[in-house]
Amino acid sequence: METPAARRWSTVLSEAEESELSLRAFARSRGLNPQTLAWWRWRLSQTSEEEEESGFVEAIVQPATELRVRVGEAVIEVEPDTDLALLARVVGALS
Repeated sequence: METPAARRWSTVLSEAEESELSLRAFARSRGLNPQTLAWWRWRLSQTSEEEEESGFVEAIVQPATELRVRVGEAVIEVEPDTDLALLARVVGALS
């Protein structure tokens, strides 16, 4: 589960990657502790790897009975009349 702190640091790290500065220089330019920024980069990379290894499947239900299933990077849009046994096999194959 992503926490507000993880979301915040993920945004900061994205900005750091887009800058032409080293991580240390970027942190100092923002008044951040470079070690804290490095730790969050490590921690967020660990979280991503743990989610991939866990076989985590995210289901997002949209209004009007649209269903979208996310397995890692794959996104499956499911129609209301989809064969659920087939969907289960596809999700199992992707995770």
